[in-house]
Amino acid sequence: MTHTICISQKLKQGLLYFQEFLSTKLLLIFKICLSGLILLSSHSFALDKITDIRFWHAPEKTRMVIDLTAGASYKIFSLENPERLVIDLKDTDGNMKKVPEVNSKLIRGIRVAAREGKNARIVIDLRHKLKMEHFALAPQKPYGHRIVVDLFVPEAIMPEEDPVLAIIQKSVYEQKNPQKPVDKPASESKPEAQQQPASLPEITARRDVIVAVDAGHGGEDPGAIGKGKTYEKTVVLKIAQDLANTLNAQPGVTAMLTRKGDYFVTLADRVKISHQKYKADFFVSVHADSAGNASARGASVYVLGQRGVNRTLSLYLSEQEQAGNALGTNDSKQLSSLNKVLADLSLDGSMSHSVLAADKVIDEMKRVTHMHGKDVKYNNFQVLRNPYMPAILVETGFISNRKDEQLLLNNKHRKQLAQAISKGIIGYFKKQPPPGTYFSNLRDHPVVTHVVKRNEYLSTIAQKYNTTVAEIKSTNNLKSDSIRIGQKLTITQGLK
Repeated sequence: MTHTICISQKLKQGLLYFQEFLSTKLLLIFKICLSGLILLSSHSFALDKITDIRFWHAPEKTRMVIDLTAGASYKIFSLENPERLVIDLKDTDGNMKKVPEVNSKLIRGIRVAAREGKNARIVIDLRHKLKMEHFALAPQKPYGHRIVVDLFVPEAIMPEEDPVLAIIQKSVYEQKNPQKPVDKPASESKPEAQQQPASLPEITARRDVIVAVDAGHGGEDPGAIGKGKTYEKTVVLKIAQDLANTLNAQPGVTAMLTRKGDYFVTLADRVKISHQKYKADFFVSVHADSAGNASARGASVYVLGQRGVNRTLSLYLSEQEQAGNALGTNDSKQLSSLNKVLADLSLDGSMSHSVLAADKVIDEMKRVTHMHGKDVKYNNFQVLRNPYMPAILVETGFISNRKDEQLLLNNKHRKQLAQAISKGIIGYFKKQPPPGTYFSNLRDHPVVTHVVKRNEYLSTIAQKYNTTVAEIKSTNNLKSDSIRIGQKLTITQGLK
């Protein structure tokens, strides 16, 4: 009996110990779970933050980029009287440390404030009622989550057409109509003020070749970033500007930039601007290369690779068929077959000419910089998918290489690169001039130097070389018809 009672007491004590142990463990587990829930809750409801608001002003639009720590849900709408654009961001802290100042042709200012405690409201005060587009972007180095808003310039305040562009869009320059000169024989005395002849003759009634110069990246797209935090978009814009200036200093050439400042232009629009707006004869895109291998360095020149040909042909045919549909002239299979032949011929021509131009540019660039390979390279870059004109892409060096990065930051080196690319392009046009241009005229009408002899007149000299008196006077900066024996005249043959 006593033994039974002893066992019963021990059993009760064991149960008490077990209950106490179980209670302690359950309490611990409960506390852990509760802490986890609190942590999870605090994490789940942590407010997103606006880290920056950036603006990029282009001729046709202004782009606003809102940088966020997370992908916030947002709503965007317009208000009138006065014109405003409102962006409401859910679960976002509206207390920005510094709101950017902006005052442009489209925007009066910007305000950011907290709303209902856990939301943010951005208000953009507008100068006009604007068309806009918006979209969200996932993180991509060097940026995190972003909301992008494009505000388009109304047609009523679009910038006036560039006067240079208005000139180059004419098919040819106006013909000169000089009056018939009065001839005077060559004299043995030297005129009082004899001007030196021009270094190159002025070719009339021939248009300039148009070169579209494209600076890669821009705006919120920095391109490659060097070890010293050099942005590709910045250095290539400077090289492109130098290249355009160098080309414009050459007779018979007009260069136009696809972007003139720090703003983004889509790849498709770069080709569209070159072909439809500028009517360009040639396209050159300027970039800086980058590689994981920091020792890689040197410049390269690319043309379209074979993999990009089919996509380019498809684009060309699609545009041709759309144009035919608009005019009601399409005849299905027959037109499609004809367009395919024409497209093949067009693309084959532009590709072969691209290679010729690239070779010329490489020959000049290797004189001023290290080259990453001696031959033309091939790639499927979108800006090279261009059946309308020869197109090359120049990688001016590896911005990921310390030495190349420093060279790209050097103003003298950038100008040398621009001059080399320009010489290569000019060399190409001298060998392959588009019809009806200054360079085709130079090829078809050789330039000679004539030494004036006794009893020669400007009219007899002009007749000898099948040109005009006015052309000889213009080329040699003659203010009168007086010439002297032994005088050297620069004459372009066959212009009559």
